[in-house]
Amino acid sequence: MSNLEPDAAFFNEFHALLVMTGKDYCKPRPKCEGCPLNPLPHRTDIEYGD
Repeated sequence: MSNLEPDAAFFNEFHALLVMTGKDYCKPRPKCEGCPLNPLPHRTDIEYGD
């Protein structure tokens, strides 16, 4: 992270995209098929309430 320019707009957009992806693919039930984050290491053992 120390190699990155301090660009608040960039990080705000990046954060918003991660949140949107989580809402679209992870909750309320995981839809891993087609998820753009699937190639990255992440946890899939978390259960969310309906």
